[in-house]
Amino acid sequence: MTFATKILAAAISYGFAILLARVMTPEGFGQVAFFLNAAALLSVVGACGQQIAMIRFVPPLLAWGDRDETLPHMVGIAYCKAIFGAFALFAAALGLTAAGFFPRLDPALALMGFALIPAMGWIDIQSHLARGFQRLPLSMIPKEVLWRGLSGLLIIGAALLTGQPRLPPVAVMAVLLAVLVLLAVAQGAVLLRQTGFVPGFTQGCNAVRMADWRATTIPFWITSVSNVFLANADVIAVALFIGTAEAGVYFAANRLAQLLAFFVTSQNIVIGPQLAQAWAPGDTATIAAILRRTTRATTLPTLAAGAAMLLAAPWLLSLFGPEFSTAAAQLQALVLAAVINAATGPADIALNMCGHDRAAMRVSAINLGVAAAALGLGAALGGAFGVALGVLAATLLRKAMYWAVLRRTLGLRSDVFAPASVPS
Repeated sequence: MTFATKILAAAISYGFAILLARVMTPEGFGQVAFFLNAAALLSVVGACGQQIAMIRFVPPLLAWGDRDETLPHMVGIAYCKAIFGAFALFAAALGLTAAGFFPRLDPALALMGFALIPAMGWIDIQSHLARGFQRLPLSMIPKEVLWRGLSGLLIIGAALLTGQPRLPPVAVMAVLLAVLVLLAVAQGAVLLRQTGFVPGFTQGCNAVRMADWRATTIPFWITSVSNVFLANADVIAVALFIGTAEAGVYFAANRLAQLLAFFVTSQNIVIGPQLAQAWAPGDTATIAAILRRTTRATTLPTLAAGAAMLLAAPWLLSLFGPEFSTAAAQLQALVLAAVINAATGPADIALNMCGHDRAAMRVSAINLGVAAAALGLGAALGGAFGVALGVLAATLLRKAMYWAVLRRTLGLRSDVFAPASVPS
């Protein structure tokens, strides 16, 4: 079910990106791409690691019993941290705009574009709580299917009603923001009805459990940012260092390559709570089986789809418009990064769900620095293609480091060639 939902989300995401490219100028498309990726990255920065904490702590407490009923208070505190952090970054982004840091952005466009940060932070923290309760459709469908699907229909309607050949970015951003907020409200209502769970917003928590939750804040924060950095920061780097028109062209390659990530993501959504539950009693054999099954289930389809995408790169990009076929080399580099990501397995998730969040944090911190440097250097030396090569190099280093740390800490391998038996 999760895989089918992800495939549907991939198709809608691809169609939505093509629609935007067709109804907007390259400059306007690049501006919208900048805001979508900036909001996705900054909402995770603002969440302070609380999204991963939902997956780490909620499933075991539900499975083994929340006898002193501290879970509602812990979740309420997590909500407050995530949403307040997103609003703080929204205010900071508007301040930078007012100070002239983004001179080419219209103020109204900046207001609505950066308003996506708290909206995404809100729906994301709800989605992760839904994952913790094993309500997987509710965690995925609102943002990944309905948001782009409904927004696309409204944008098509606006284009037909106005008769304008190219829609302004402000109108597109207004639609995206309004639909996302409405979906967040609806998702919260459905989650309450399905679970009967209401987050508490008081300090009524068990001291020991709250200490465990707080101890993971910094590790989960750094790791969560590292997890989404490369998927979004490359488009931001192209927009800031090269130009928004070039960012629009690169964004098409980025969205196509992201389709390959759906094979991995559909598995990772499921295994996070499973790994947390298996780690609670120390069941290493089950953890190894989950890692082996997941990696093998994702590598083959990623490799097959990636090979097809490598061969058809110019044609796939031309669907966005004739000027987009110039990004074929960028797409091919990003496809290779996606294949490496699948074949090396979910070592990062295993470390975070199995009590080694600080080891994962150290790897993530190193990789954030390396990735930022690689994107900046790539943009300076090779333009948009250099940025794509920076993503490839940073992905290879990141996955190799996670693999090595998992091998050292748990004695397990996450790659596609991992043996069936658990090493003694």
